[in-house]
Amino acid sequence: FPLSFTICYILCICLCRFMLLLIILSLCFLFFFFLMIRRPPRSTLSSSSAASDVYKRQVYYLYVWFLFEFFIFIYKGLHLPYPKSMIAGEIIVLFLLLFIDRMRLFMSSMGNKTERLGPLVGSVILGAIAMFGFAYFAFMQIYVLRLELVLTAIAIGLTGIGLFTTILMLIKFANNRII
Repeated sequence: FPLSFTICYILCICLCRFMLLLIILSLCFLFFFFLMIRRPPRSTLSSSSAASDVYKRQVYYLYVWFLFEFFIFIYKGLHLPYPKSMIAGEIIVLFLLLFIDRMRLFMSSMGNKTERLGPLVGSVILGAIAMFGFAYFAFMQIYVLRLELVLTAIAIGLTGIGLFTTILMLIKFANNRII
């Protein structure tokens, strides 16, 4: 018994240190998130370079958020009286949300680059679904840790910025269409 407890304690300390490192890296990423948006190139396309940069940065944050959530689920499973059937279901929802939001970002980027309305409309629909998914992770889980709440609030904010940018691109491209 003492050996397994010691190993578990050491793993928890390593996990906490790793999570602290990821927090520091994600805060640095957020600090440089808006500083790294480059000027749009001078070309005939009306697609937005700034929107493209926003989508690229959101992909990075999505993976950081996913890793944090995954490690938090491991922590919850080890230290909280979490029902095994619920934790499995929430991990499945986590992977599903990763897939949905990644598809939203891909469709936003593709619609922005090709100036097509179809991918942008699909991106707005997937964005609304992703917002509900993030809201679930922020408010409706069995246990919501403060770290989860902060990271998910940032994810909701970035998804909102992405949806706003996509809607602006949708309006811009719809007005430029020749009928």
